[in-house]
Amino acid sequence: MFALFAEGLESLRLPCSYVVLAPAIGVALFARHRAAATIGAFVLAAALVAWLRFAGWWFETPTGFTQVVVGVAMVGIAVLSFRADHWATDVSLGVVTSGVAVWSWIPCVGPELGDLIGEVGSEPWPNLAGTATFMVGLLTPFVALAAIEATFPKITAVLDLTWIRTVGAAFIVVMAVLVSATLFDDLASELAQRSAF
Repeated sequence: MFALFAEGLESLRLPCSYVVLAPAIGVALFARHRAAATIGAFVLAAALVAWLRFAGWWFETPTGFTQVVVGVAMVGIAVLSFRADHWATDVSLGVVTSGVAVWSWIPCVGPELGDLIGEVGSEPWPNLAGTATFMVGLLTPFVALAAIEATFPKITAVLDLTWIRTVGAAFIVVMAVLVSATLFDDLASELAQRSAF
């Protein structure tokens, strides 16, 4: 398990991971003082969607009309979350953003993740924890931020500024526009080609 976590950490520096990391930055900024719940939801959704993809139980990468619908839905959820400014809508936005990002993500496959992907198709349930471990490694900076926010809420109260939430929303809306314009999967493919483990 530690090797999967370490490989996830190592993947932080690779361009293929930016497809998941950039939306995570947006969600973290958007959530502000609700980072623990929102980032926690982002990480759990990322692990679940990655595992479902590796097991072959998830939808194919979105194309055409599906991308337009998903992107428009993301913008709608972002606007609703921004206006509501409530933990439940922030958590929902974290889950949806994570799910869409990991849906299009082309992972950089090192030896540990390669072994996991090879095994998860035939033995999916025992490999759920391994997938989650890899994703926690990949998203460690955000897990650390969530832990700090949960442990020391007064420190992260500094993040409770409207302009920070607006910057986070901009990250998410740009992602949604790229999804709607059917360019997000092209970006994922280009970043994957520029990555080498």
